[in-house]
Amino acid sequence: MIKISKGLRELFLFCVVGVINTLLDFIVLNGLLLATGNKSPAVFALIKSISFTIAAVNSYFLNKHFTFSYKENSIGTFSKFLSISIISFFINVGIASLIYALLIQIYPLHYILLGNVSAVIGTLVSLGVNFLGYKFIVFKKENDARY
Repeated sequence: MIKISKGLRELFLFCVVGVINTLLDFIVLNGLLLATGNKSPAVFALIKSISFTIAAVNSYFLNKHFTFSYKENSIGTFSKFLSISIISFFINVGIASLIYALLIQIYPLHYILLGNVSAVIGTLVSLGVNFLGYKFIVFKKENDARY
């Protein structure tokens, strides 16, 4: 049997949870883009904010219970999660919204395609912040000081 380090296991599970959260983010994003039919960068930013927030709430529960098997329930844990998520929110939504605003003016492509391309870039940039923040700040266990 192959023995996998705890850190690699957590990274793998974080990626699985990340795929689930990203799918949720994109389902909500695309649903709202289709429902509104609005191409405005301001509306995109609002929609991306909503989809990110829904995915972040899901992320808290899946990462807490599934990825990091974190048993402690406290306001402090949630406050740390919220802090990391706010930083990630500004990175993810900010970059996606900026790219969307630029692309919608330059390329005559469909706004949903441009929205998805922008969201992928924002998600990829914020990925590292999420993993490092959740692993070493939010769900840090006292015995995780060293690997």
